[in-house]
Amino acid sequence: MTHIRPTLLAGAAAALALAAPAVAAAQANPTFSYGKAEEVKEVKAVDWSAIAEAGLVLTSGNSKTTTATAGAKVIRLDADNKFEGTVNLAYARSTIVIAADRNNDGVLSEGEEDEQSSTTANAWQTKLRYDRFLTASNSLYAAALFGADQPAGKELVGGGQLGYSRLLFSCPEKYTVTSEIGYDFSYEDLAIGDPLSIHSVRVFAGYKATPNDKVSIDASVEALGNLNSLKTVPEESGPFEDLRVNTGAAVTAKLTSKVSLSFSIAAKLDNRPAPRPALGIPYEEGYIPTAEKLDTITKASLIIALF
Repeated sequence: MTHIRPTLLAGAAAALALAAPAVAAAQANPTFSYGKAEEVKEVKAVDWSAIAEAGLVLTSGNSKTTTATAGAKVIRLDADNKFEGTVNLAYARSTIVIAADRNNDGVLSEGEEDEQSSTTANAWQTKLRYDRFLTASNSLYAAALFGADQPAGKELVGGGQLGYSRLLFSCPEKYTVTSEIGYDFSYEDLAIGDPLSIHSVRVFAGYKATPNDKVSIDASVEALGNLNSLKTVPEESGPFEDLRVNTGAAVTAKLTSKVSLSFSIAAKLDNRPAPRPALGIPYEEGYIPTAEKLDTITKASLIIALF
């Protein structure tokens, strides 16, 4: 018999207000997932679970901002396999008042104030992953990824992963430490410059712990080292010079049987970031600034299990 356990993850307005500055400077929160044989050892048939996340903050008057985040995850388990699909989105737009000294007299008079709007976050990511469990400690995985991050200069990002996963340490119902090694292919369609096809070696380590029945901890780090040379800006990148590192950590505390509070932080480092998109005016010939190397997201969420 198939079991379905949907839950709804609703971000509280105060938590979103706390996260808004980080969301405005970063893309959708990366999802770090990996398979464990323990997840399926008690599964006798097919087991489904799903969660969804959404949050919105709107302000008007003296402060005009729109901040929205959304996400969803679906997992299918059977005795030897795990399928997981995730979607994450982040959007932020703000309007500020700027000076417009049109008569160049050095002071502002009536009519010399303008409003300027800008999108500071506009990113989405979709990931599909399959784990095939060979033994209690060994498994194979395959994944596909699609997304975009316009403020970071990436109109479209796509790719796939293949590799081997190994459960290094495990204390039943307390903690697990997992490592993965494999191959990653990434295609980046850039706002400025030629698209990049990146062939990388992937190394991953993940830690999950449940100190007690009220608290869970999740942390991971993923490193992608390019194997091929790339025509990046402002200079070309040789092997391992376009290093990308993704890290994340989360703590979830169960308040009641149906309500939990989660706090998470994620960081993404790109040693050779994409060229920054032009701000409405073309760049001078020979001058192309690059995006920031490091993006971070801090998020607090209230988790409510409906049934």
